[in-house]
Amino acid sequence: MDRQERGPSWLAKHLHCNRQNVYDIFKRESCDTALLLKISNILKRDFFQTLSKNVGKEEP
Repeated sequence: MDRQERGPSWLAKHLHCNRQNVYDIFKRESCDTALLLKISNILKRDFFQTLSKNVGKEEP
C-alpha cells in the first residue's frame, strides 16, 4: 500500500468496510483466502504467489 501511496481509508473504501476493520486485518496473524483474494485484486498484487514461495520453508 505504501508503494502505491494508498492508506487504510482507501483500502476500507474498496473493501466496503470502515477504517478500523482494516487496522484489525493488519493486526491479524492470518486471514481467510476470500479476503486475501479481495485485497490482492484491489491492490493488483498476487499475495498468493508471495505466500507460495514460502511453502516448505521453516517459520522463524
